[in-house]
Amino acid sequence: MKLNNVFSTGVLILLCVTIKQWYQFPNRWRQEVNFMGLNHITGGNGKHGWLVDRNGKIKIEKSDEAIKRIKVSISMFALDYMNPNPGNFSLSLQGLSKVGNALPGL
Repeated sequence: MKLNNVFSTGVLILLCVTIKQWYQFPNRWRQEVNFMGLNHITGGNGKHGWLVDRNGKIKIEKSDEAIKRIKVSISMFALDYMNPNPGNFSLSLQGLSKVGNALPGL
């Protein structure tokens, strides 16, 4: 079975924050955050990220840093971090050190 779409929604009652997220795999997403009447809407189409500004206009993020963030987000959505040879992530052991009475490696 292949996962193609995900929708999640949640409410943080203490802060009155509503969060809605949509993902269409592998590379499209939208997130709406409503914090006590202040809305923040962002999304992406796989090539560019975008956000809706306070005037209701869509601002497309085209900077190099934004493109890097999108590539990482797409990889995370695709669960690429679980691939043993992903090309986008690396994991290395930097060594062990004792903290308090804890034994290294446990």
